[in-house]
Amino acid sequence: MPRSPWSRSRPVSFQNRPLPSGCAAGWRRVDRESCLLGHKVTLCKMTITLPRQLRPGPGGCTASLAGSKGAVMELPFVNHVGVRVEQQGGGRSRCTLLVEAHHFNSAGIVHGGALFTLADTAMGAALYPTLAPGEGCATIEIKIGYFKPVVAGALVCTGEIVNRSRTVASLEACIHAGEVLVAKASGTFAVFQRKSEPAT
Repeated sequence: MPRSPWSRSRPVSFQNRPLPSGCAAGWRRVDRESCLLGHKVTLCKMTITLPRQLRPGPGGCTASLAGSKGAVMELPFVNHVGVRVEQQGGGRSRCTLLVEAHHFNSAGIVHGGALFTLADTAMGAALYPTLAPGEGCATIEIKIGYFKPVVAGALVCTGEIVNRSRTVASLEACIHAGEVLVAKASGTFAVFQRKSEPAT
């Protein structure tokens, strides 16, 4: 019986666009099972291999928020995604994300979760410097609208405080690819007093 073409690796592209330089992709068979009609179905999985310089991990960009009186909040997940916090102050912020191979979804465009993370980070970066010593903040809710697909380039997100009370802040974030507005988000954040660290 001849081998299935799905059981061996073969080159692929996203919507007829080649993968970024240095990346390799292929399909492999991972399982066989019966569908509802009793036919045998081959389940396949696409794998993408990133060159070393695109793999997230130690040695990548460092993401953190600068707060009042020298306070610094480290952002491991944001660092993993590749978001950079470039400006903070006056209730505003500017963050950037350089599109790389691991940001794509299966349709060959930047995953909405990457844009969501960029917007969330920008709003948090705008709010964090306004916190008093001992205060913290956390996202309550974010609504985001996606206007244009993103396939390459650098994304710039600006965040801004719209209104802030003692315990709740409302913010907005706009994401641009060049001059094009690709997404806009609004968020509500909680402001709270951090619990004291237990004595050791």
